Amino acid sequence: MLMGREGEAQFSISYKDGFETGAFKSSAYADYIDIALNQSPDYKIVNSDIKLTEMSIKQLKATLLPKVSLYSNYNYNYPQISFYPYSNDLWGFGQTGIKVQFSIDNLYKNKHAVARAQVVNDEAKENARIKKDEISIQVKEAYLQQQQSLESVETAQKDIIKTTEIVRVIRNSYLNQESLLTDLLDAENTLLGAKFNLTTAQTNLKLSHIRLLAIIGIL
Repeated sequence: MLMGREGEAQFSISYKDGFETGAFKSSAYADYIDIALNQSPDYKIVNSDIKLTEMSIKQLKATLLPKVSLYSNYNYNYPQISFYPYSNDLWGFGQTGIKVQFSIDNLYKNKHAVARAQVVNDEAKENARIKKDEISIQVKEAYLQQQQSLESVETAQKDIIKTTEIVRVIRNSYLNQESLLTDLLDAENTLLGAKFNLTTAQTNLKLSHIRLLAIIGIL
């Protein structure tokens, strides 16, 4: 009733529909590693930390450089005492030139600030190396689990072929009264178990593939 089927209607589950193992064989371990190092959010975060610390070092080093700028102004003076000879009249004059500024105390302060920023940068690089190793280990484990699941699927498929042939032989011998009914029932139960094992192996293969895609950052 829950499935919306009649009580007498036969319900057959096919273990072959909608499942192809070729998609799980197309990519190699090295391909997954390359994708993980380009798509993994965790690895992107540690790389962004490295870039931020490198920018901080560049900014600190830039404070040691002199600041050069252009300037221009216009002044009124009264009484006029800026130039000789002096005058009691209102004078106006403009100035245009290049201004150079240099902070002497930065020669001492900047040295320690750059050293501290370099330590932070080294820590960020070390964290990136650690994260890369962690991702590589996770990808390796997920990839091996997927390969193991793939082998289980192939083994289950071979078992179905073998048990199907056994059922065919026993059914023919039973029809010829050369085998007992219990023998036929046992063979059919073995075939049913093989189909169940195949469905379980296919499910585990899909789950392992989804886990692998999540680790490399696709999902």
